[in-house]
Amino acid sequence: MAEDAQRDEDGVFANHQASEDQALGSERRAQPLSLEQLLKKREAEKAAQARPVFLSKEERQAAALARRAEEVAARRAQLEREIAAAAHKDEIERRRELELIKQQYLGAGPERKKAPKATERFKFVFDWDAKEDTSRDLNPLYQTLHDAPLLFGRGFRAGIDRREQRKAAAGHEAELLRASRSRTGAAASAEDRRQEARRAAEADRYEGKDMSTDAHWSEKRREEMTERDWRIFREDFSISYKGSNVPMPLRSWEEAGFPDPVRRAVERAGYAKPSPIQMAAIPLGLQQRDVIGIAETGSGKTAAFVLPMLVYILGLPPMRGRPEVEAEGPYAVVLAPTRELALQIEEETRALAHYTDFRAVSVVGGQSIEEQGFQLRKGCEIVVATPGRLVDCLARSYAVLNQCNYVVLDEADRMIDMGFEPQVVGVLDAMPSSNLRPVEEEEEEEAEGGGGSAVEKAMSLRKDDNDEKDDRDAKANSMDSPSATIKPPTIYRTTTMFSATMPPAVERLARKYLRRPTVINIGATGKAAATVTQRVLMLKDNEKAQALERELETMGEEQRIIVFVNTKRQCDAVARTLDALGYRSTLLHGGKTQDQREESIKGFREERYNVLVATDVAGRGIDVPNVALVINYDMPHSIEAYTHRIGRTGRAGRKGAAVTFLAPGDTEVYYDLKKFLEDSGAPVPSQLAHHEAAKQKPGAAPRREAIQYAKK
Repeated sequence: MAEDAQRDEDGVFANHQASEDQALGSERRAQPLSLEQLLKKREAEKAAQARPVFLSKEERQAAALARRAEEVAARRAQLEREIAAAAHKDEIERRRELELIKQQYLGAGPERKKAPKATERFKFVFDWDAKEDTSRDLNPLYQTLHDAPLLFGRGFRAGIDRREQRKAAAGHEAELLRASRSRTGAAASAEDRRQEARRAAEADRYEGKDMSTDAHWSEKRREEMTERDWRIFREDFSISYKGSNVPMPLRSWEEAGFPDPVRRAVERAGYAKPSPIQMAAIPLGLQQRDVIGIAETGSGKTAAFVLPMLVYILGLPPMRGRPEVEAEGPYAVVLAPTRELALQIEEETRALAHYTDFRAVSVVGGQSIEEQGFQLRKGCEIVVATPGRLVDCLARSYAVLNQCNYVVLDEADRMIDMGFEPQVVGVLDAMPSSNLRPVEEEEEEEAEGGGGSAVEKAMSLRKDDNDEKDDRDAKANSMDSPSATIKPPTIYRTTTMFSATMPPAVERLARKYLRRPTVINIGATGKAAATVTQRVLMLKDNEKAQALERELETMGEEQRIIVFVNTKRQCDAVARTLDALGYRSTLLHGGKTQDQREESIKGFREERYNVLVATDVAGRGIDVPNVALVINYDMPHSIEAYTHRIGRTGRAGRKGAAVTFLAPGDTEVYYDLKKFLEDSGAPVPSQLAHHEAAKQKPGAAPRREAIQYAKK
């Protein structure tokens, strides 16, 4: 027994000793290795890996079998996963199929919300819905919403009444001041109460720029107009700009600030208010800015460039009675494509220069060039010319352009179409190139906000006649002294271009001779005026005479009518037909002399003739008032010519009509005419709309038809 007890004690002691050794070992293992031990261990592992290990054949076979077993196990696990995924997918499809069967046969479908009746849709519900949070009203976070003031109380939120926002900001400021005084125990003084009442009154007052109380732009003075008013004004008159630092348009003639001679001439001409092109172009012209105007025919473009030109010349030294100034050539040149248009511009220029001593000379073909050269040598401020005749005068030294710094190209696209581009370039190159505005200076002026008005800038150059004579005498006596030389102020060239379209050749001219021009678009360019009613009749050539007679019978005897044809022979034939019908008709075509053409236009304007039969020579630029009807007896070969033909009626805001006889031989313009009528909102005849030539542009590749072959 004693031995057994001794053995038990020894066993307990041994177990206790083993547990202590195990605890000490775990403590040792728990301690991390030092850096030296880690480095030694890594070096040993590298050495072991670098040392080659030689395996016996049995060991290599065992390793290969182990790798093979691992690959087989991995492949089996992958196969089991794929089988399980397929089974899961089949189970989902089976459940979905069962659900569809239940819906089909048991009527178990998704719960749909019943649409409320119209009478119950806006009915007030007194009961709470189970999804609504009834404790929200008791939450202080929602009871005291934080409204952050924008820009420290000076900003406004869009879409909310500005007056109400000002009142709320003033009330919030007053509440903060009262809370601050209550914390400090200070009482509000009389001055504090007055300031608080003043702030509340200012916040409650309507501002002039508030949209709710803003007046119409026609009821405001010019200085009261806002940016929004100008935007509405431009939209009302279909005015659009392309350029920088564009001045605001005119609303009335009083806002132009014309000198007295020009203002009186406008009143004498009976212009009640400016047209849209005049509203936009005159302020730019008064600043001597280069302008490209694109507007519909009959919109008053002539006065839009003549009036700023007269203001510009009024600011220059007088020319009459000063041979040394007259010998340097005119101050301004206006180029027009046709003789008739040039003579018309000359006539209107003289009317607007009635209260000045300016002389306007026309230089056109069909007249004696020697007589025109004599008039040019006598001196004139303004020359209105066609490009070809003016180039001839320059070549023969009948004219010089040494001091011409104001150029107008009217109907520039028409001049290019007629092949006058070399002549136009020759005229522009004959002017002093040193007067072209440098690009750098133009950029500086634009950065400073544009140049000043010509009424202010140019008139400052003009002096009293007596003072100017004294100055010239004083300068003449002191010319020998180099120190007395005074450099005259630089006057840069101003170029104004009006055109109905902008072909590449016109853009090329503009890039070369215009400096940062402002492009003005009035209305929808390339379209007929809204005052012109268009009709197209599909006829054969032998049906045109009867149709012409029917159209003329609907018009009164005193109404002016223009009949356009394509050839001089057709013009004579139609005129003979009209004479046989008893109409007072006259002819206008290129086969007539200049005197005959002028006499025809004069008689038509004076109502000695009520029908004018003309070719395209009168289709552009000729302004005959109160033309009630334009008949295109022959459809022109281009849609541009059609546009300018029908532009002879419906001018200056008056109503007019245009009737076109469309023949089977005019298929090359079917597509363009159909598109033009659709864009202008005019009716398109069904024969034209469904004609094959009107479905695609001439010259386009024909659309290949789909061919279906019969199955065998």
